[in-house]
Amino acid sequence: MFEKEQLIDINLIDFDNNTYRISSDVSIANLKKSIQNNGMLNPCLVRKSNGRFIVISGHKRIIATKELCINQVPVKIVIEQENKAKTDLFCAKLSIIENAFSRELNLMEQARGVFLLSESLTNEEIATNSLSIFNSSLNPNIVEKLLKIVSLDKPVHDLILSKKLSINTALKLKNYDTQIFDAFINIFKKVRMGQNKQSEIIVNLYEIAKRDNIPLSELVNSKEIYKIIDHANQDENYKGNLLRSYLTNKRYPELTKTYDDHKKGIKDLKLEPKIKLNPPYNFEGENYSLSFEFRNKKEFEKHIQKLVSVYKSKAFENLIK
Repeated sequence: MFEKEQLIDINLIDFDNNTYRISSDVSIANLKKSIQNNGMLNPCLVRKSNGRFIVISGHKRIIATKELCINQVPVKIVIEQENKAKTDLFCAKLSIIENAFSRELNLMEQARGVFLLSESLTNEEIATNSLSIFNSSLNPNIVEKLLKIVSLDKPVHDLILSKKLSINTALKLKNYDTQIFDAFINIFKKVRMGQNKQSEIIVNLYEIAKRDNIPLSELVNSKEIYKIIDHANQDENYKGNLLRSYLTNKRYPELTKTYDDHKKGIKDLKLEPKIKLNPPYNFEGENYSLSFEFRNKKEFEKHIQKLVSVYKSKAFENLIK
């Protein structure tokens, strides 16, 4: 499938063609030192195209070689088959395999690899063959999601890689227009929270805008939101919790007041820290739950006596009326 290893003039490399590049890593400082001291130990894989060569594997090695002003580079050239589609698929697989079996691919590398293969294979075929190509098992659902995020801009890809934006959240935001999409991306760039909390933020903003009959773009870009995400406290988790609390209060003002009243009522009971009295979830039911911790019989008896006194108190009567 390859011609014999040979040296080619580096000026014959098409540096503008990144068809087979799946990695966005551009750090080559250490690689340059290695090539300078030891030479290029492994040949790059290339493909002929209109008298020039497209890199399949070894992009960083070739860039490092060029920056070192080395005129020739060792390569193995793919032999073109009569059926061009077969050669395309072979080269696509090579570009992924060369990376996947030397290190673990990140999500965006997997996404770019899936996109390359999608020119020749169905989602099901990619999933079926994923273990031998990606060194990782991908199901058709994941393959479909990876294909959808490829088209998003690099800042979004960077957020996904930094684990500040989940794939599912990115795909939800993709349904909004550019202005709203960018505003949400700016929010999640400055706060840190998991996928469920990101979804909660999106839903709350959407529901508030719908209830108050104001454009979602206006709400997402409001000064109240920006005051929170640009808070002087640089702790991204803190700002995330602050934002969630603000939106919950705005969406459920009555429920928030009920929770605040409940907290005050619990405080009035003067329960010990080891005794927990919890209200019905969202105060939608009638059943409270009670739990307490104890180390011995004496501590158990102490808690019981406290609960008896609480039961007889006016504060308890006001709490559960």
